[in-house]
Amino acid sequence: MTESQHTILTLAEIQSVELQDAHLQKHSPSSELSNEPIKLDIEHAAVEDDPRLWSNARKNIILLIISGAAMISGLASNIQNPANAQIEQQLHASSEDISLSLSMFIIVQGNFPLIWSAISEIKGRKPVYIVSIALFTLGSAIVAVSRSIGLMIGMRSLQAAGSSAIFGIGAATLADIYEPHQRGTMMGVYYSAPLLGPSLGPIIGGALTQGLSWRAIFWFLVIWGGLVVLAFLFLFKDTFRKERSVTYQNVLKRR
Repeated sequence: MTESQHTILTLAEIQSVELQDAHLQKHSPSSELSNEPIKLDIEHAAVEDDPRLWSNARKNIILLIISGAAMISGLASNIQNPANAQIEQQLHASSEDISLSLSMFIIVQGNFPLIWSAISEIKGRKPVYIVSIALFTLGSAIVAVSRSIGLMIGMRSLQAAGSSAIFGIGAATLADIYEPHQRGTMMGVYYSAPLLGPSLGPIIGGALTQGLSWRAIFWFLVIWGGLVVLAFLFLFKDTFRKERSVTYQNVLKRR
C-alpha cells in the first residue's frame, strides 16, 4: 500500500514539473524570438531580378566573358618581351627605356584595381568593364602606331590601367551570381584564365614578331580587347545589386 501511494505521488510530481517546464518555455525569450522573422545577411538581401536565380546558361556566358577579359592582363604584360629588341631598334630606344615601359605597366596594373573596385560598388560592374577595356583597346591601338618610345610608355600605362579592372571585380561578379558553396569550382575556372595569359603571351608575341612585326602584337591586343568590349556590351547583364553592397549602403548613410 505504501509503495503504491509513493508511486502515485511520484507521477503527480513528474506531471507538475512537466507543466512548469512547458509554462516556462512558452514565456521564455527564446520562444518569443523564434516567432520573429529571420533576418538575412546583406549578401542575401532581397533584390529584383536576383542574379543567383538566373539560368545556368546565362551564368556560364558571364563566366566565359570575364575569363576572356582576365586573360588580357596576362597577355599584355608578357606579349611584348619577344619584341623588345625590335622595338628598341625601330624606336631608337635604350634598354633602360624598354625596362621602364615594362615597370610602368606592372606598377599601374597593380594599383588601379583599388580604384575600379570602388567605382564598381557605386556605379555597377558593367560600366566599369566597358570603360576599362575600352581604355585598354585605345591604348593598344596608339602603341601600335607610335613613333616614339615616350608615347609608347605612356600608352602602355593606359593599357595597364584598363586591363587591371578585371583583377578587382572579376571575383566580385562571380560572388554576385553564385552561392558560396558553388564559388569554389567557378573561381577555379576564372583564375585559370589569368595564368594562361603569361604562358601564351611570349608564344603569341614571338610568332607575331617573326611573322609580321612588333606592331602586330598590339593590333592583336586591339582585336582581343574589341571583342571583349562587344561581349560586355551585348551579352553581359550587370550583376551588381546595390542592396547587397556594403560600400553602397555606407555611402548612403554618410549622405
